This record gives sequence, structure tokens and C-alpha cells, in this order.
Amino acid sequence: LYTDLSLVTSDFKIGTNIISIFNMLSGYAEPNEQINKIYFSPCTLKERLIYCIDREIKSAKKGKPAIIIIKVNSISDKSIIDKLYEASRHGVNIMIFCRGICSMKPINDRIIIKSLVGRFLEHSRIYYFNNGKDEDVYISSADLLTRNLVKRYELLVPVKSNAAKEKLLKILAMYYKDEFNTFQMDKYGLYHKLNGDTNIHELFMKEAIENYKLKSIPKFHK
Repeated sequence: LYTDLSLVTSDFKIGTNIISIFNMLSGYAEPNEQINKIYFSPCTLKERLIYCIDREIKSAKKGKPAIIIIKVNSISDKSIIDKLYEASRHGVNIMIFCRGICSMKPINDRIIIKSLVGRFLEHSRIYYFNNGKDEDVYISSADLLTRNLVKRYELLVPVKSNAAKEKLLKILAMYYKDEFNTFQMDKYGLYHKLNGDTNIHELFMKEAIENYKLKSIPKFHK
């Protein structure tokens, strides 16, 4: 089964941006500067990711906390990989969850790369940048492949709601704790299976069941 993330929002500007993207897909419109609430390839998505990475580099150079967490299916775009390597050399801590093809290695102890392969096909993409105390969190349709970044229409959507951010950060924290579905890459590019009992797929299922039970309980009013 595929697992993915979606955002329900009443933000009018995001809605009009999405309409513009659909019009571009249908051939009725060209990219324009009014699409500024979301980022999209092939025009602004990659540019935004590089901007966010550079911002973490600046924080690291100033001695401030600098953290990047990326959850995707695949990574192979050379320019993004080189930028992440640069960030790690400047002191940015990078955590990558990449289920499939990963063309980068943990070249130093600032980079951790894990692959989760379990009962569910991990298909969600989450991009997290510490950005000082103002955390930037995005969901996306794009993997870090050149075809996604420069050859197709893909979206990178900022998540502004504190409640939604908290959910995404909780998901990332649970991935980090997983020891049952996880393979971790060493500096040579070889994967090693972790042998713990913490299975986040089981935890996610349990959470979904509990949420469903709570919502299905009738509300009685006096």
C-alpha cells in the first residue's frame, strides 16, 4: 500500500496558486510571478531548496543550530547532492530518509542516511529546515531527481499551521526511532539492517486505529 501526505487548507492564495498550476498543466497558462505561495518545478522548487540549504549554511557559520531533514523516495540530482555535501562540511547536521535510489553517501559524521523498507510503500516527501527558531517544513510531490526538479511539474508546499507542523515533526521523529524496517548506510555506501524491535509501521497503524475510535465515539450533550 502507498502511504502519502496531503494538506487541507482554506488559504485563498494557496488555492489560487494551485488553480494556476492546473491551468499550466492543461496548457491554458504560462508560469507567472503570482504563483508565490507554493514552489513548483521546473521554475522555483529547486531554487527554493537551494535557498533553504544556503540559509542553514549561514546559520552553521554563525555557530547557530543548523539542521536539515529530508524524507524522499530517491536522490540523484548532482547539484543538490553537492549542495548538501557543502552544507555538511560547514557544520549543518543532515538526516536523510531515502527509501530507494540514493546517490549520495554519509561522507562525514554530519550526514546520516537511512532507508525504510517495510509493510507500507513510503511515498511521502517531507523537507525540514531548522531556520533558527522559525522552522520551515514542506510537503512535496518531488523526489530529488533531476527529472522531478527540472523536467516535470512538481509542487513544494509550505506547511504553516503549527498543529500540522507538529504532526510532520512527530512523523520524522518516529522514522528516526524505527529499528525494524530500517537499513542505515555506511561511509562506503553499503546498507546495514538494524535489528531492533521499534516498528513505526505498527505504531502508525495503532495510532490510526485509536484516532478512528476516538472520532467514532458519539458526542452526548446535556
